[in-house]
Amino acid sequence: MTYLKKLLILLLWPLSLWAAEPITIVVPFPAGGPTDLIGRYISKELIDSGIPTVVINKVGAGGIVGMRYVADAKRDSTLITVTAGSAMYAPLATAPAPYDIRKDFEPITMIGRESFVIAVPSSSPFYSTQQLINELRRNPGKLNYAWGSSILRYSALMFLNKVNATANDIPYNGSNPVALALMSNQVDFAFVAYSNVKPGADDSRIRILGIADKVKHPAEPNIKTFQEQGIDFVHNSWTALMAPKGMDPVLVDKLNRIVTAAIKRDTKVDFLGLQPWTSSPAELKTIVDQEFRAWQPVIVQNLDKVKN
Repeated sequence: MTYLKKLLILLLWPLSLWAAEPITIVVPFPAGGPTDLIGRYISKELIDSGIPTVVINKVGAGGIVGMRYVADAKRDSTLITVTAGSAMYAPLATAPAPYDIRKDFEPITMIGRESFVIAVPSSSPFYSTQQLINELRRNPGKLNYAWGSSILRYSALMFLNKVNATANDIPYNGSNPVALALMSNQVDFAFVAYSNVKPGADDSRIRILGIADKVKHPAEPNIKTFQEQGIDFVHNSWTALMAPKGMDPVLVDKLNRIVTAAIKRDTKVDFLGLQPWTSSPAELKTIVDQEFRAWQPVIVQNLDKVKN
């Protein structure tokens, strides 16, 4: 059957007659976070379009467990919500790398953009990023910081290196536990995704000191970026929808059209603070290729910091 015939069948076939195997969307992180919300949002959109869909959480090793599972899964019935951390940082910090995001996965569409922030408990004496930096420099190794994923630990380490400061490294099993650690005063600060501390910031249990992005977050116009505070450090993330390598290109196009149309239609959709961002499969591939080339040597050169 030619590509054109396949395309016509998918376009004209009543969606309620979908006869293919149900789609499984794998979320490589715990339930309740933005990546999980994205997976369930996409599932609803596919179901509403006549495509049977289920969501499962395959958690572990900074996303590696779920990513490895999908790399080996059925290519025309499996999708995964991918973050920059699970795509590049987690595998590149593991030897040997368990997968290659460029070779083992098929891009579908970009979903959202994520800002990283420095946050402290509401009882903290620090009200700006510079105040925190000053204390870190005055008392090296005194303050504790939390992290819940490889990309955020890497961000924290690079930030501390940038400002010539040190702090004690406290690992947590995911970013939601990091937010809880901030709210319960278990740590002095955290380098964390905005989406994970948004609920705590909304009810004043967490204070955000600065945003590691080039622009202010649209939901937080009063919080300054690091650059606005005189700190030259930018680092953010993204979430995308992908499939095992080799998914039928007609199905790729169909899934891309359904998901991107939904996000563009639901202009107020809020994945706990992620900023919606769509793309074609080719555009997503280009973004991933560019970021992989840019960050691979940096991550590899700093493996000792990430692992110790």
